[in-house]
Amino acid sequence: AGCGGPDEGPGPIKLDRDACDFCGMIISEIRYAAEIRGGGDHRLYKFDDIGCAVHFTQRTLPETAQPATGPAGKFWVMNHEDGKTWLDARQATYRGGFPTPMAYGFAALKEGAPETVSFEAMKTAVLKRAESAPIITANAGGPR
Repeated sequence: AGCGGPDEGPGPIKLDRDACDFCGMIISEIRYAAEIRGGGDHRLYKFDDIGCAVHFTQRTLPETAQPATGPAGKFWVMNHEDGKTWLDARQATYRGGFPTPMAYGFAALKEGAPETVSFEAMKTAVLKRAESAPIITANAGGPR
């Protein structure tokens, strides 16, 4: 660490210690994790499920839900295939049907993986699911 500017990339997640910034659950499965760096202070937000990150962008940092052009925040998802590589969430592709921590069901894969959908299609599905079966949490909407 030094006296330089704020970090630009994703940060480490301490499994079974760090909590999701949307739902408050402890992050215990790295393959479904997501992070957002945004806001005026470039704060790093951590999530246990891509669905939580999508909802967080809609309620707290709307600029991060926009395409990667302009003043958008930075948005990453963990590559489900290796559990070690962060992917740009807007460029990754998503496959449904996974037992994710908050049951949104999407796992991130590298761009171009077979049988996947785009970020926008995944986001639409996550938001539509919430309309029909909202997840109620103690910390919904993130920190204030």
